[in-house]
Amino acid sequence: MCFQTAINLKVYPLSKMVKVGDTVSDIEEGIFAGMWTVGVLKGSSEIGLSEQEIKEMDPYQLQDRMKRAENRLLQAGADFVVDEIGD
Repeated sequence: MCFQTAINLKVYPLSKMVKVGDTVSDIEEGIFAGMWTVGVLKGSSEIGLSEQEIKEMDPYQLQDRMKRAENRLLQAGADFVVDEIGD
């Protein structure tokens, strides 16, 4: 998908581009394409919570869940992990 997107947009090299995703497979895709990778936590498949569930969750439980998801993304090879897409 990364290669096709780069072709469609006529941008290169992939090593100067960033793949942003919320799953381990997103991170792996970016790595295999030679891109920088950024994992996103809140609203991600790795955390598995809706926005409403995040708001209602105990902050300590949420931090624990986010830390575990962050570790999975970093172990997959993410260059960075951010809390939210706006970060």
